[in-house]
Amino acid sequence: MNKYVSIIVILLILLFGLLSCPKPDSIPGDESPSIHLSFTFEADTDIETWIIGEAVDVLAEGGTTDGTCETSTEQAKTGTQSLKIMGALGTEEYSSQKVVIKLDDTLDLSPQDFSRVVMTVSVFVPAPPEGGGDYIQVTLQNSAGDNVQSSAFSITYDTWNDIIFDVDTYITGTETWGYDSTGGSPEQVYTAVTGIGAKVGFSTGPGRDYYYYIDDLNAEAKSLRAYATARGIYIGAAVNPDHFNETNYNTTLKEEFNMMVAENAMKMGPIHPSENTYSWNGGDAIISLAETNNMEVRGHALLWHNQVPDWMKAKNYSELETVLQSHIDTVVTHYKGKIHSWDVVNEIIKDDGTGLRNNNETPDSSGYSIWADTPTDDSLIIEAFNRAHTVDPDALLIINDYSNETMGQTKADALYNLIDGWVGEGVPIDGVGFQLHLLEEYNPDYTNIRANIDRYVALGLEVHFTEIDVRISGTVTQTKLDHQALIYANLMQIALDYPEVTCFVTWGVSDKYSWIPDFFEGYDKALLFDENYFPKPAYYELIDVLD
Repeated sequence: MNKYVSIIVILLILLFGLLSCPKPDSIPGDESPSIHLSFTFEADTDIETWIIGEAVDVLAEGGTTDGTCETSTEQAKTGTQSLKIMGALGTEEYSSQKVVIKLDDTLDLSPQDFSRVVMTVSVFVPAPPEGGGDYIQVTLQNSAGDNVQSSAFSITYDTWNDIIFDVDTYITGTETWGYDSTGGSPEQVYTAVTGIGAKVGFSTGPGRDYYYYIDDLNAEAKSLRAYATARGIYIGAAVNPDHFNETNYNTTLKEEFNMMVAENAMKMGPIHPSENTYSWNGGDAIISLAETNNMEVRGHALLWHNQVPDWMKAKNYSELETVLQSHIDTVVTHYKGKIHSWDVVNEIIKDDGTGLRNNNETPDSSGYSIWADTPTDDSLIIEAFNRAHTVDPDALLIINDYSNETMGQTKADALYNLIDGWVGEGVPIDGVGFQLHLLEEYNPDYTNIRANIDRYVALGLEVHFTEIDVRISGTVTQTKLDHQALIYANLMQIALDYPEVTCFVTWGVSDKYSWIPDFFEGYDKALLFDENYFPKPAYYELIDVLD
């Protein structure tokens, strides 16, 4: 490799971390960098960049002789030059020529870096001789030369044809493409991406010596995060900082999401284990990762009936107001200016919708909570909002719950009526969180979800989708994965249709550490990424909606 090619490769690698699309004003964090390669063939070095490494760059598939390529001034879409591809073809009925872009094989990119690739290229094909073909084939390839996905495009002869090739694919540095999204194992373990290639092939008919031109080839890979940021919505995941040192976890989180929420680290028990002790390590690690990677953080949660430390449970109800004030003052002050929104209170409505969880229920029942003295006693809950607002008036204050997304359900209506009253009383509440823990075998009532959002919007509130997962029962099949994907896509479409729905957060990064199998026997595979951090159909459906 000559020194000029080496310089070009180094510059391309450096640009990987710098190129990104402008972000909308509503999303303060930068979007995950796009990877954008561009070839105009105005210089001979563009050809050299295409043939890095040992691979043959132009060949006649199915034929007897390798082809050649050179820059040419005979035709050009822009500028004065294009790339001319030539080759003496063999006797196969539909032989074709191809050109492959190569990157330096020392690149170490995660599989997610190229989950969605958009290629554009302009092709000029002279009118073919007798027996010539009438299509262009474009294929995405990895550095080993394996075909990933291809499409044929009809062309018009003697003019420049603009081709856009948009693919969902796994690109890795191994020879095997045996990944099974239904849970099977590939024949080989996937490794890091070592390159990306584009094949442009023209079918010329048997034994024909022919040529064509290509110009202005671009290949761009964008993450889910980039698509979401471009649409002005937060795409988030619940995280466990214990996994931050795991490369695939860390990489997927940073590249695919622009928001995080602590799965457990900021709840009362973990963060305030004894009366005079606070444990900041987990929450601080989340804040640090977010600040380093231009991500936002949702705080979860200041008041909840679960994971209450034993020392709080031992207090008399008359003492809890002071305890709660001190807890909120300390925690919200510690993270002041670093939290996008707090789930101030979480899951306060009883499952049957007959009021607040309260301390008159038996302690082991689902309706028990130390934070209310009766089913209608919301004094401490309102105090939580008032205190959080006083300490950090810039953070959004949210009430979060499950089974509250569908208008007409008893629990959902009870929560709405409670919030409606608070808004009238001037309680400093900014929004409501729909957890959306769903089952794949049931279709959500999308019409009534929209109706529910409508009535919260009428109160002047935001709606956050806060803990999304769509669990699958029993054996995972492609049909189930496709239906799961459709549910995710429909929820995202709802979110995009409402400016007031600003957050779309999944309850976990990947199926590897999902809470679902431990809490719902026979259910699993609820998230966007599988145990190996490969995107599932739901991932691509979200991108289709966002794009």
